[in-house]
Amino acid sequence: MRIIVCLLFCLVLVSCTSTVPQDVVETESIVDPRDTLPWNKPGYFGSLNPDGASIDYEKGELIAIYRQIMPTNLDNATRELNATLEYYLNKAGLALTALRLVDLDNNGVGDAVYPIAARVPAVTGATNPVCGQLIARFVFDANVLTLEKAISILLDLNQLVPTDGGFPAGNSLYGISPKGKSALTSMVTSITPAFTSTNWSYSAINAVQGISAAGIKVAVLDTGVNPVGNLHLNLISPANFVQLQAFTHLPLSNAPDDFDDGTTQGHGTAVASLIADDVYGVAPEASIIPVKTCDKSGVCDDITVTRGICYAQSVGADVINISLGTLIASPMVRQAIREVVARGTTVVAAAGNTNIFLSPRKNKPDYPAVWASGINGLMSIGAIDQNLEYGDFATANRYVELVAPGSDELLEVGNPPVSPKGIESYDAHGNAMFFEGTSFSAPFVAGAAANLYSNLYRNCPPSSTARISNTSFSPRWIEQALQKTVTSWNPVSQDPIRTLPWPNPTTGFTPGLLNIGQSLVVPITCP
Repeated sequence: MRIIVCLLFCLVLVSCTSTVPQDVVETESIVDPRDTLPWNKPGYFGSLNPDGASIDYEKGELIAIYRQIMPTNLDNATRELNATLEYYLNKAGLALTALRLVDLDNNGVGDAVYPIAARVPAVTGATNPVCGQLIARFVFDANVLTLEKAISILLDLNQLVPTDGGFPAGNSLYGISPKGKSALTSMVTSITPAFTSTNWSYSAINAVQGISAAGIKVAVLDTGVNPVGNLHLNLISPANFVQLQAFTHLPLSNAPDDFDDGTTQGHGTAVASLIADDVYGVAPEASIIPVKTCDKSGVCDDITVTRGICYAQSVGADVINISLGTLIASPMVRQAIREVVARGTTVVAAAGNTNIFLSPRKNKPDYPAVWASGINGLMSIGAIDQNLEYGDFATANRYVELVAPGSDELLEVGNPPVSPKGIESYDAHGNAMFFEGTSFSAPFVAGAAANLYSNLYRNCPPSSTARISNTSFSPRWIEQALQKTVTSWNPVSQDPIRTLPWPNPTTGFTPGLLNIGQSLVVPITCP
């Protein structure tokens, strides 16, 4: 089988409508009450999605993330939130249906969604923390309330003190939850390859054989990971956020997912294998934490991905690999990434495959990778082929920081090639397959980051490293070590009529090619 998995949008992220004066899409979808937002400026809530994409969503549905410490009992938290909401709506003279919690289990009562990693305290002094707090989903009646009014009610509700019947004082973030979702695209053609670990991909990035990243935890936010090959799965902390437990809404755990009946053909398993499998992985023996944020068709949403990001950090992930993306920005996901990076977890994201779209979406920035330029410790990874040419599908912009194998010149041909050189990995059944896409460039870098963490901990006494939280070994250190040791390449595209944006005409920057061997000889100064 030949499999080309081009990851397009796994997150269909936040948008909303207002019926006053007309149905529109709000592009800035999260409100922080500490920010000064131009609510009263003409056209703010009436701005259209800039790329003209048609987004399917639940009209009038939004979410709130409460940042103060919540009750440990989710049922009590839900009852308190419902009571507080009713209290304020009555006080404001509004019907109880004007703004209400979504009823998740169809028992007639609105439910809190999930207290994401509630046992993890907020980062002291961090701005806009997200992880470790309660997410709740609300629906407002767009025929009664405008979006501005719905947000205003929740803001006022949040400012009430407990003695007034409200939640504990604290700020909230708000976003819009999607209803419809778009899936990644896959193309399947039969081939019968025989794989080895000594192919062009590993030579291109100067992968080092015979090393071990044992003890390093890498979370794979994806479609799930099956126990194939020689993967070292962390079966203590895998989590399925696609299927939550009844009533508690906690993720199902200790149950590896068999997702091979979907269209992804084992997307998450292939990604994980490139990180840590003994045959295909560049960081063999690293512990993989499967965090299922996308269903069997590769579909995810912003709430699920945010939960997964926070959960991965809460169970000790050194590195998080995110081989998924969307054209729609979710400030909620961005804040979650900011938080986990602040706590010491490196995040690696696929740059995206948006160049396969037609105008006006062609080569649009892919989120969350696009935020790499503004978040130290988040890296955006593009894809090259065996000729060091940039993949004709791959998103190319100034936010791409590194390139790694992820494309194949021969796989661009319509007929099955005689000798394909795609990215070799396991599918969901443990069969060897060829894959293609920036989804499979990112795990090479995630594995390289795992090797760096392993190298740090081997060379510095445990008492001096303080594992991850030590600023000397911050995600920014990992990012810089990988960037400083890259191999230069000539930015040429597989598509002869495509013009790449590198070198940057202002800065001269061209994203370098990952060089694992060189990164491992970066001088280390133990604290």
